[in-house]
Amino acid sequence: MKVASHLLKTHLPLHTWCGVVSALFLIVCFLAGALTLFLDDLNRWAAPPPPSVMPAPDARQQAQLLDYMAAHPEITTTFTLHLRTTADAPAPLSWARDGEQFWATRDANGQWRRFSAPLPALGEVLDDLHRTAGIPGAVGGYTMGVVAVLYALALISGTVLLLPRLKRQLFALRPEGGRRRAWLDLHNLLGLTALPFHLVIAITTAVFVFYAPLEQAMRALSPAADTDIAEAAGQGELLPPATLLARAQAFVPALQAERMVFDALDDRAEALVVVLGGTATGGRRLYVALNPYGGALRYRNSGGSFYHAASDAFAALHFGNYGGYPLRWLYFVLALAGAVLFYTGNLLWLGKRARGERRDVRLLAALTVGTSCGAICGMAMMLLTARFQPQLLLTAQALAHTSYYLPFLAANLYALWRGAAMARVTLLHACIVLLCAIPATTGLAAVGWLPFAPRLLLPVDATALLLALTLYPFARKAR
Repeated sequence: MKVASHLLKTHLPLHTWCGVVSALFLIVCFLAGALTLFLDDLNRWAAPPPPSVMPAPDARQQAQLLDYMAAHPEITTTFTLHLRTTADAPAPLSWARDGEQFWATRDANGQWRRFSAPLPALGEVLDDLHRTAGIPGAVGGYTMGVVAVLYALALISGTVLLLPRLKRQLFALRPEGGRRRAWLDLHNLLGLTALPFHLVIAITTAVFVFYAPLEQAMRALSPAADTDIAEAAGQGELLPPATLLARAQAFVPALQAERMVFDALDDRAEALVVVLGGTATGGRRLYVALNPYGGALRYRNSGGSFYHAASDAFAALHFGNYGGYPLRWLYFVLALAGAVLFYTGNLLWLGKRARGERRDVRLLAALTVGTSCGAICGMAMMLLTARFQPQLLLTAQALAHTSYYLPFLAANLYALWRGAAMARVTLLHACIVLLCAIPATTGLAAVGWLPFAPRLLLPVDATALLLALTLYPFARKAR
C-alpha cells in the first residue's frame, strides 16, 4: 500500500515521541490490568480457607437477616446478602469493617453464628495501580487520561508507518537479522495484530478519566430517563429481599441473581440495594440498583437510556466482562503482550542511540528496565506477603502498598545506579525468583512448613510459574 512520503515523515516523530513518553506508564498499567481481570480469584487465593459452607437462606431467613442489619446500622451501613452460598460466600450475610470480613447466619434455634477473617487488600491496590500507574491521588488518574490520548496517537501513527510494508512484514519474524531486527518484528507483530484491543483500551481509558464533561454531553443526547427513577426516593417500607429480587428481575429478565448489596439503610433517601448476578450462559455480568424503600429503580446496566447503554458498553469492552472466563484469559494474554509492546518500543528508540554518552538515553534505558522489572517484582511481592498479613503488624492496605512500592523503587534505583545493561541481569533473576516463590510458598504451606493455610487455586500458582519460565531465557541472554 502506498503512503505519501510527507505523511510518513510526519507520523514517524509522532509515533516515536508519543510512544516513548507513554510507555513507562503503560507498562505498569497493563501489568496491573492483567491481574485486575481476576481480582476475585486473587483475593480468594490470598485469604485463608473458610469454615464449612452454611446453607443458602430461604425467603424467611433472608427477611430475618435483612431486618437484623437494618436494626443495627452501628455494625456497618454496607452489607451483602448472598443468595447462593459457596466456598467464597460460606454464609448468607457478610460485611466488612476495620480491615476484616465478617460472616453471619442464624441457626434453627434463632442463635447468631458469626466468624471473621482478614480482608485482603490485593484487589483495591492492584486496581489503583491499573488506573494511576502508581501515581497517588487524582493526579495519577488525569495523568493516565493524557497518556491514553498519547497511546492512541502512537497506535494510529504506527499503523500508518507500517502500511507501505504491511504485506511482507506483518507476520515476519527474522532473528537472523540481528537483535534490533528481531525486536522490530516482534513490536510490529504485537502492535498490529492486537490493534483493535489497544484502540478499545485507549479510547475507553480516556472516556473513564474525562467522564464528567462527557457525561453531560451524553445525557443531553439520551431520551427521557426511566419513569421509575422519577419516583420519590424513600417512599414506602423496607421491602423483603424476595420482593426486591422479583422487581430487579422484572427490569432485567435475563438476570440470574447471586447476591444483594445493601447500603445506607439508615438514610431512606440515599438507601440502595444492588442486585448482582449474570446471565444463564455465564457471560455478561448484570446488576440492578433499587431503592429498598419502595423499590424505585436507580440504575441498571441492561436496557434503559442511550447514556446508560453507552457507558456500560465502554466498561464491558475495557474490562472484558461480557464473555466469561475465556474472554478474560484472552484479555490477560493481550495485556501482557501490550506490556511487551511498550517495552520493545522503548528498546527500539534506545537502540538507535546506544552509542555515545547521552544522559537522556542512559536515563530512559535505566527507567525502562527498572519500571518493567520493578512492577513485576512488586506485584509478585504483593501476592507473597498477602498470605502472611495475619502474622504481621501492618494492616492489609499498608502491607500491600509497602510490598509493591519497595521493590518497584528499589529496582529503579538499582537500574539508575548500575545502568540498564548490568541491572537487567540481576532484576530479571529477581523477577524469576519472586514468581517461583508464589507456587513454592503454596506447596510449603500445604505440608505445614509455613504459618498459613493455603487456598489451592491452580491457575494462580501455575500462571506465576509459567511467567517465570517465560522470563528465564531472557535472563540467560541478558547475562
